Amino acid sequence: MSSQRHVRPLSLSLVLKCLSIGANAICAGGVFTLPLLSPRLVSHLKFNQLQLTTIVLTGMVSQYPLAFVAGRTVDCYGPQTCSLIAAIFYCLSFGGISVEISRWSDELSYPPSSTFHLFVFYSLMAGFATVFSYYSSLFASSKTFPNYIGISSGASMALFGLSPLFLTTIATKWFTDDLVTLDPVKYMSFLAALTGTVHLAGALALKVPGQKATASNLECNLVLVDENTSLLHHLPDEPILRAATVRPGPIPPLKDPSFWMLALFCLFALGPAEMVISNIATIFLALPSRRPFPPSSTNSAARQVQLLSISNTAVRVITGLIADLVSPAASLVNGNAVFYRKHFISRVFFMTLPSLLLALTFLWTSVFARTQADVWVLSFGVGVGYGTIFTILPSIVSAIWGMDDLGGNFGILMNAPFAGTTIFSYLYALVSQAHTKADGMCIGSSCWQLTFWISAGTSLISLGLSVNLWQKWRGRL
Repeated sequence: MSSQRHVRPLSLSLVLKCLSIGANAICAGGVFTLPLLSPRLVSHLKFNQLQLTTIVLTGMVSQYPLAFVAGRTVDCYGPQTCSLIAAIFYCLSFGGISVEISRWSDELSYPPSSTFHLFVFYSLMAGFATVFSYYSSLFASSKTFPNYIGISSGASMALFGLSPLFLTTIATKWFTDDLVTLDPVKYMSFLAALTGTVHLAGALALKVPGQKATASNLECNLVLVDENTSLLHHLPDEPILRAATVRPGPIPPLKDPSFWMLALFCLFALGPAEMVISNIATIFLALPSRRPFPPSSTNSAARQVQLLSISNTAVRVITGLIADLVSPAASLVNGNAVFYRKHFISRVFFMTLPSLLLALTFLWTSVFARTQADVWVLSFGVGVGYGTIFTILPSIVSAIWGMDDLGGNFGILMNAPFAGTTIFSYLYALVSQAHTKADGMCIGSSCWQLTFWISAGTSLISLGLSVNLWQKWRGRL
């Protein structure tokens, strides 16, 4: 009877933790819905394309500089601390955007420059919130279920990928006015309340078992132990503890040429993909509709965001399952790659294939996309390519450079797509601005045609880099 009384509260806490992990992940993608505000920001606040790109881009790229900090926060203080930080940032960002939009009327010719600067600041806060939220759900799931790390982390990433679809569906169904135009004030207020509440709950629910002992370690580098981990199993050899104490920190990968090649791959492949994600609304609206009476711009652009989200989410689940079957991840034991199941193909294949897909998608868009009905190819191709690469990266980093410093190494690597997103987003903005007419909107495929030609070229470079890495890592992945 006593053991049963002990199990019940533990099971309840596990259920609550799983619900909190899922809630954090599904509500974390608010920053990806900021492009839905673009039509209203042009008409309401008279922002131009460069300003719109800067606002959206800030939210996208600000996730990356703090990736290493968020990873170390999880290691040292637990995912619940990341969730608390995310709650604060979300309330500041989305609440601030709502207040700022409500201050100005449509009759205003041009808002003061401080309005644009405030939007950039709030977008920055949204990006900070996103990375802390993402790490809270990802590492809470993987550390709570260490024996099922592939399934647990994959499910968390899939829900995160589904978040833009979930939030844009809410936006289009419940936050549009009689003119079928998104009400940004009400929608941003809702996001502030939703994300703040969910992540505050996560600050209470996401404590990882065994975390206290880990946090007390000055290096925050020992392996986590929880209720599913045998404490006596490793005592005779002590391989886990010894690996954690003698393994170097996150600096050695920087001395490995392969790490820099992987970083360049991320820059050239993920940079253009995130440029599309952050600007899909204006890319879509630049083209004419085939219909004589087209639907509202908000709903049409939202469908592209939803398609990106669906394809991104589905491919993360599919890629994770297929990769585990045909190329099980290696475990780094005493510097040696060990496979515990039969291995059929290198995991780098799941970098090579999406690189080719992205190159073909960008080429097709440059040559054939001339109406809004053609943009679905771009949304689908980018969603699949982007989701596949991001799904496979953590297992590659852990297999090559070890699990102990995965958070730190992955955080360092994320500076590459940070740079790529910045470069390609401003390339898009400058090309679009050069073709913008007096009314403030760029119309026609010339708004982005050059950008996609260049993106196709860099995707082919990433394809070559992945083939080179495939050869270098033969037998290790």
